[in-house]
Amino acid sequence: MRTPEALSCHDGDSSDRCRGGEPAEDAAPVVTLSMREAALGEPGASERLIAAVTDAVAGVLGESVRERVAVLLVGMPPGRSGVGGEVS
Repeated sequence: MRTPEALSCHDGDSSDRCRGGEPAEDAAPVVTLSMREAALGEPGASERLIAAVTDAVAGVLGESVRERVAVLLVGMPPGRSGVGGEVS
């Protein structure tokens, strides 16, 4: 849920939250990984994946983007994905 602060942008407000569709000057990579939900159930799997993907992005784009890298992990429950045309 958005906070009231995030929803209240005024004319002349130049903060990042009010920039709309304007491109940002700094890279802010977003990486989405979709996988079977069971894979994310392994102890520490989410933490290790997020750290490894962040390291990879920073290694390619430079350390200056590290703190802005967003990693989204999407777990697909059984029956909601498929391979080769077959539900798995």
